[in-house]
Amino acid sequence: QIVDHCHASGVDIFHEMERVDISDTLWHLPFVYVYERRDLSTTLYGLNIYPETIRKALQHERFESFVTGKFTMLTKYNDSQDQYLEIHLELKQAQEYTDEHIRIITDHIVSTLKANNSEYHKLHTDLGERAVPVICMWPYEDLTYFRPGTKQKWVKK
Repeated sequence: QIVDHCHASGVDIFHEMERVDISDTLWHLPFVYVYERRDLSTTLYGLNIYPETIRKALQHERFESFVTGKFTMLTKYNDSQDQYLEIHLELKQAQEYTDEHIRIITDHIVSTLKANNSEYHKLHTDLGERAVPVICMWPYEDLTYFRPGTKQKWVKK
């Protein structure tokens, strides 16, 4: 496939390998392309927090009536330079939230993280409330985090 791709781009890969005197070694090696997705995870005190875990928590039937399931998470720092996880949630259209909504979502996200991420479980045991994410609610399709017609960014860096 890579040979065909190079040929389609006007590059004779065999000629280029001979030109730099690597044709006898590179020919038998596979090509590997390594890349990093920027929206794959965020970190909290060195451990990875993956969007899949947060998505799983938000899919609970208890939340279906007032949140869309869209979220953006990021790591921030307080005035003491301690890290904390901030999770921005999109409310359903014409929905409002209460402090009780925030509490039950926060509790469920923490429970889901502890059950699915052993590193987070240990972090929460060690740090307690400092490991609890800050939940921010946004109106439906708010342009700050939930611009309509664009790909959802799960992680903001």
